[in-house]
Amino acid sequence: MFTVYVLYSQKYNQIYIGYTSDLANRFLSHNELATKGHTIKYRPWSIAYTEEFQTKAEAMKRETQLKTGSGREFIWHIIHQKLVVQMTRALDSYPLARGRQFDPAPRYLKTRLLQEIVMACVFSGHTIFIHNNNCMKTGSNTN
Repeated sequence: MFTVYVLYSQKYNQIYIGYTSDLANRFLSHNELATKGHTIKYRPWSIAYTEEFQTKAEAMKRETQLKTGSGREFIWHIIHQKLVVQMTRALDSYPLARGRQFDPAPRYLKTRLLQEIVMACVFSGHTIFIHNNNCMKTGSNTN
């Protein structure tokens, strides 16, 4: 069994596409064991997508397809969908009601998380407003 996998570095917004016969060890190598190569620069990685194949030739063919422009577009679409789900959960877990203002946001929310929420909302079609370091989520844009 061979696995084609896509790694995603949320910290650097990078992807890596590869194939292996042992995903667990390969993932460990990308995140911890390797001392040189492309992936060490963009740690930490998470597994964004996988597909399994019976033969090495099939896996290599699919890896090549995913590395094309349309393949990368397919992968980025999947990653953006996952980010939207993550950020929507983050928004929904933060104490706010739809269409009402946040309490003054903690410092971490005002920086990295807020930026990620804005990015996710853009992809999902949500409208949010930022005014005086407060946020307002108004719901979905439907055309």
